[in-house]
Amino acid sequence: MAEREDGKREAILEAARSLVFHYGYRKTTMQDIARRAGVAVGTIYAFFSGKEDIALACAEKSKLAVVERMRRASAGDAPAPEKLRRMVLERNLAYHDIFKDTPHGMEIVTAVLPRKEELIKKFETMEREIVAAVIREGNAAGVFDVSEPEEAAETFLTAFYRFTPPMSIGLTAEEIRAGTARMVEMLLPSLLARPGGSGKP
Repeated sequence: MAEREDGKREAILEAARSLVFHYGYRKTTMQDIARRAGVAVGTIYAFFSGKEDIALACAEKSKLAVVERMRRASAGDAPAPEKLRRMVLERNLAYHDIFKDTPHGMEIVTAVLPRKEELIKKFETMEREIVAAVIREGNAAGVFDVSEPEEAAETFLTAFYRFTPPMSIGLTAEEIRAGTARMVEMLLPSLLARPGGSGKP
């Protein structure tokens, strides 16, 4: 029973996402979503309070996909600097991939703005923890010398705001790759251990 309900919820989210990305948030109705998902309009309200709630759930699902790509990039035995390079590139490209095929990116982002702050804080924390873990890993290996990994992670991610929606909407993948690479190489020296320095936890 639970699996069936989860299936309905996912069908509603996927229907909403495809319609909104094609027609835009304002032009998509609850009736359109129900029709595409193959459920009654009343069924949608069993899972969501309205269209804005659906948009928020879609945004959360997309953000989770971004975080998962960051986690995969941070896994393995690569040196910490290389992990940071891969991780932030995957993050920025993941955001790009979400909006690359829709002309309604800005409209979709602003649709959830009234309730976006809580979502932003939640995923900023998740992203920061992933980056901080890699910085601590670099400290332990003697590659980095960072006294406050969490603060450094926050500063590191803030530098890539240009590559985060809505600022990044309209950039090409090539522009994101090049811009990310330049920024990473500017930031990495501030993390690296100096000869004779003491490693930090």
